[in-house]
Amino acid sequence: MKLETIPFAKVKSAAYNPRADLTPQDAEWQQIEDSYKRYGQVRNFVLNERTGNVVSGHQGIKIMQNLGHNEGNFHVIDVSEDDEKRLNIILNTPGGKWDAPKLESILREMQANNVDIETLGFSRQEIDDIIQDLQFPAPPTISLADKFLVAPFSVLSAREGWWQDRKRQWIAIGIQSELGRGEGSEPGGSKMPAVNKKTGKLARGDSHCRLIEGTDAQ
Repeated sequence: MKLETIPFAKVKSAAYNPRADLTPQDAEWQQIEDSYKRYGQVRNFVLNERTGNVVSGHQGIKIMQNLGHNEGNFHVIDVSEDDEKRLNIILNTPGGKWDAPKLESILREMQANNVDIETLGFSRQEIDDIIQDLQFPAPPTISLADKFLVAPFSVLSAREGWWQDRKRQWIAIGIQSELGRGEGSEPGGSKMPAVNKKTGKLARGDSHCRLIEGTDAQ
């Protein structure tokens, strides 16, 4: 392993890198940027000279470039691409966020190659959780308004467009709610069918299907 100062233009980011990219708006970016401003580059990046890929330091390089630096210190190694991917995860495991699909792809590839992925710094439970989350994403949330048209306990406004549309539909089929039930209406709500047990005939009933005397069908 060699230690070299290398222009950033001569190295390339690993396309498979599973670490989620940071942006200047992220708190982690700002913390790393503040560290570079105060102390400079105190941790060397890692470069695989066989592939030209950055193994560790993708975020740091972006931040240094953003600060106007055009080169950095690298530990230069010479390993196969498979070992490079394994080392990438080992060096990136502490802290930060992952690009889950890329991480899953690498973990599955390593499993297929019989690599003991528990040596990467993840526990078996953490690996299972990552894959489980990708296979069974959280169900979408549905608002009460979407489910019930009007959310329970809402205060209704008769001026809202959807309410006015419903009123026009009622009027179109002849409903005139402002007139009430009219003369002769029975208490207890809308009339319902009932059976007169004395005569065995169908009759009218109240909203509880209780017989209204004198309404037997002819």
